[in-house]
Amino acid sequence: MKRHCCIAIMILFLMFMSCAVFAGSPRDYIRVVSSDDKGVVIELWIPNPVIEKLWINKKLFHRVTIPGFGATADVGKPQLPQIGTILGVPDNSEPTIDILETDVAVISKYMVQPALKPIIRENNGIKKIDYEFAMDKKAYSSKNFEPSKVVTIGSTGFMRDQKIAKIIFLPVQFNPSTGEIRYYSRIRARFNYNITDTAVKKTSAAKKSSFGFRADAYEELLKRVLLNYKQMRGSR
Repeated sequence: MKRHCCIAIMILFLMFMSCAVFAGSPRDYIRVVSSDDKGVVIELWIPNPVIEKLWINKKLFHRVTIPGFGATADVGKPQLPQIGTILGVPDNSEPTIDILETDVAVISKYMVQPALKPIIRENNGIKKIDYEFAMDKKAYSSKNFEPSKVVTIGSTGFMRDQKIAKIIFLPVQFNPSTGEIRYYSRIRARFNYNITDTAVKKTSAAKKSSFGFRADAYEELLKRVLLNYKQMRGSR
């Protein structure tokens, strides 16, 4: 049983670390608004961003952060705040996301700093991580607000018998050509399961048969990890 818990934790770690750096507790900012057998509505409230001046290679950039949020890590591209959460989903689902409501404001003029390139340096046999400046010219010549989507499905997978999906919120967009920052203070979105009636019945039966055999420790792990744990438990 201990081995299974370690595997589940490792899966979660890899899912979160695969595309960015995360910080803070998502449940401080993200909540479940409503749910039904076809999906769940979730809402993110975003604190005001902190914008700091930063000189790199004698050029002025701006670091944009949000308390409790992590940041994108695509080397050379504008580094912007993001936060993620994990939802439980039925088996055989092909989830999608629809944005329902947003509160947004536009501010300017800024030049968002690029995500730096991590490198390992060695001095007297001691290794340490350092960061090197890199700038993606194509990304900084874009005339559009990036990232194009403020909510995405990062990936899906399984924690033993429970299918899960990683949801990523990107509440700050940047237009390099105009120097404008688009800041979302609230995002409400619907997460659609997209499963057939046959799949629903099959999933329900499978969950009922396996639920009674779940160890308390594993159930507690699901409770801590899944934003919609109560809704998923009620459907089993």
